[in-house]
Amino acid sequence: MRLLSARLLPLWAALTSLLTMSYVWFAQHVEGYVPCHLCLLQRKPHEAAIVVGLLAALTWTKQRSLSLLLLVLLLVLYLIGAGIAGYHAGVEQQWWEGPSSCTAGASGAQSLAELKAMVLAAPVTRCEDIQWTFLGLSMAAWNFLLSLGLAAITAIALKGRFAEKN
Repeated sequence: MRLLSARLLPLWAALTSLLTMSYVWFAQHVEGYVPCHLCLLQRKPHEAAIVVGLLAALTWTKQRSLSLLLLVLLLVLYLIGAGIAGYHAGVEQQWWEGPSSCTAGASGAQSLAELKAMVLAAPVTRCEDIQWTFLGLSMAAWNFLLSLGLAAITAIALKGRFAEKN
């Protein structure tokens, strides 16, 4: 069996998501990086993709319809992940504003008490702050590229699954 056969692609995608999540958990809990709101949102598609990818690989031989459905879901998860990561990278580059829940700017507070409550409720890390780069790209930018690559891998697996007779 080839290492990159269509049947194994969802497994490779799930393992890549697991390695990605392992690194971000390591970066947070060991290296001390504090994730912003968008960083936390970017994790959700990868967390779900671990389970969906494993299930797609496990159902490949016995349940064609289910494996097709799972591959479509996996593809959608990676495209959503790429969308969130691309949006976050744009916020970091100040191409557009981020959500009001994690960017600096006018507070809209009407009193000192309101301002204090808003400051205490605000996340520690703003979404436009870049905490980590590699080769000039932020973690969000790398996640965008990775998610697009995983979406492409999933699309290839989906095409291979459609091409099979059983």
